[in-house]
Amino acid sequence: MKNGQALEGLPVRDATANTVITIQPRDISHGKRNKPGECPAARACCRGLGATKALIYRTKTFLRNGKEWVRYNTPQSLRTELVAFDRGGRMMPGDFIILAPKGSQRLGRHKPTGPKRRSGKPRRKWHLTESVRERAPNLHERLD
Repeated sequence: MKNGQALEGLPVRDATANTVITIQPRDISHGKRNKPGECPAARACCRGLGATKALIYRTKTFLRNGKEWVRYNTPQSLRTELVAFDRGGRMMPGDFIILAPKGSQRLGRHKPTGPKRRSGKPRRKWHLTESVRERAPNLHERLD
């Protein structure tokens, strides 16, 4: 494990290629709201990709294959469907491409720590999406 990156005690690695998941109506009807491991997308990953477990967060997707986790980026299209589902709305079935992290999004990459540039403008306030699943675990923190 590089830099102690683990999830549930197992190592995490980045995916090397994009993959497609197909969410079917039965995944939606058996899915549970606000549960990253029991939502329709997680059910579709376990059924269609053969993952033993899946955790789908707003920005990251983790698939467990045997004794390791594979990390993907959750696409905007799936994120929108998940927010609607978690808030009590309908989720539509379909195909979604979960994306392999690229460049600076990969594990073990860190942003430069050089001097900070300031524009003199006040910082923009972040928008927090409420009433949906929690955030993905931060794997860049070192575990001791």
